[in-house]
Amino acid sequence: MRILLATYGSRGDIQPMLALSVALQAAGHDVLLCGPPEHAEWVGSYQCPYHPVGRDLKSLVEQSPDAHSFRAALGFLRFLRIQAREQFNALLPIVKKFDMVLSCSLMFHTRAIAEGFGLPHRFLAFCPQIIPSSYHPPIFIRNMNLPRWMNRFWWRAMFWGDAMNFSMVVNRMRRRLGLKPVFVGWKHVLGKRIITAFDEELAPVPPDVKQKCLNVGYLNLDQGRSLEKKIEAFLGAGPAPMYAGFGSMPQTDPVEVTRILVAAAGKVKQRIVISSGWGNLGGGVEGEDVLVIGDAPHESLLPRCSLAIHHGGAGTTAYAARAGIPQIIVPHITDQYYWGKRIFSLGLGPRPVPRSRLSIMRLIRAMTDCLENEGMKLRAGKLGDALSGRDNAARAVRIIEEEYEKER
Repeated sequence: MRILLATYGSRGDIQPMLALSVALQAAGHDVLLCGPPEHAEWVGSYQCPYHPVGRDLKSLVEQSPDAHSFRAALGFLRFLRIQAREQFNALLPIVKKFDMVLSCSLMFHTRAIAEGFGLPHRFLAFCPQIIPSSYHPPIFIRNMNLPRWMNRFWWRAMFWGDAMNFSMVVNRMRRRLGLKPVFVGWKHVLGKRIITAFDEELAPVPPDVKQKCLNVGYLNLDQGRSLEKKIEAFLGAGPAPMYAGFGSMPQTDPVEVTRILVAAAGKVKQRIVISSGWGNLGGGVEGEDVLVIGDAPHESLLPRCSLAIHHGGAGTTAYAARAGIPQIIVPHITDQYYWGKRIFSLGLGPRPVPRSRLSIMRLIRAMTDCLENEGMKLRAGKLGDALSGRDNAARAVRIIEEEYEKER
């Protein structure tokens, strides 16, 4: 079977689709992964065919260091409207060469194009919060403690806003394909059968979700890389350090954020590994108890750390859960607030600390809770044992093959 996989976003949006691509190839399928141009070399290192689509997302992020602000959110929405048109034009001549289409994240027209060519399509969800439900609000709402009636209100508001904005873009492209218009563009993108690529122990699908959800668990990528010598040396020079990294999240003042991390770690007398990420953390830091690193495989590093301080991306949350360590979530945008609430509700970490409220004292309290709460450490360890060893990608391949057979 020839399968097109399409995604758009940061590394957290690319990596699980790359894991799936590798698994599909191993099962004998021909695949092509489409995504932002900055990931081409990395994806190519896995011998996975890659086709760049859209603009360089990293360059946009670097121009918007205040990602958690309302102004940045409006700018990003304008960017996505442009991207939606570019995605359609880039994918239209490609899709017809395949037998099935899989998409996720910020890919908006793949279902319409697949429908136009009579091909089966499935959307992969990496977080339950993108699926309409009264058990959580849409991802632009940061408050995760709203009553269910209020969550329903926000979803209705989103649908009407969608109909006046995003759906117009979707329907413009559907007309080009000779397809009927849709009222709610986001429901159309998701489809009636969703492949849910997250661990249900961390985040179950709410009982009122109307779409059929086919759960495969988080698609972790076996990077097959050992840790760099400097990391191994640091890990071996003392007790397990804390890990801190905010992934693709930009930082208005990376020096100040780094200072907060290092100062808080020093106050609780812990060593710390800081991942620089897209926010360029760690500049100018020196000391035998601090190590600043670039890219490192989470599956190798996190199990050797005492806890993880991160932004709450779906991927980092999943890897920290597999590592069996407590997590301190510092949400910046969108579904990161959802994951922060889930980790706290499950007793796997303290109450999340939003990026706008990050301070030395708040971080010290959160660190102390993780280090001294034996129940939290026990729960994290048990979850890590339950999640480790699963071959979620193989399960995803089986489900995709079954879904294709249903529509032949």
